[in-house]
Amino acid sequence: QVTGVQTCALPIFSRFYVWNSAQQTAEQQYFVDYSDTNGWTSTPDLVNAFLDPHSRTVTSFSKGRGLGDCGTAGTWQWAGYGVQLRQYYYQPICGLEYDEDADLTFPQIFPKAE
Repeated sequence: QVTGVQTCALPIFSRFYVWNSAQQTAEQQYFVDYSDTNGWTSTPDLVNAFLDPHSRTVTSFSKGRGLGDCGTAGTWQWAGYGVQLRQYYYQPICGLEYDEDADLTFPQIFPKAE
């Protein structure tokens, strides 16, 4: 059973735990994360996360700034033993002028396009 249990002020940071009923313990989940500075790492915190219990997926969208022209977005799915990265989008460059018609699509970096 995957449950989100910790949140705080805007932006909303979430942590997810899996309840092990046999051991009566909650196991914190870690999510693959990326930045140009650190490369691929893991984090217990997701920003603006959403849990879909039917598909057993967690999605997250973290804006680098209020305009939302940079940041990260990802989708992870429960794999029976933990969460597995399915898709990851990353736009490191903030710098668009405000334009309501601007393309705010982030490049997909996982899985890589062939």
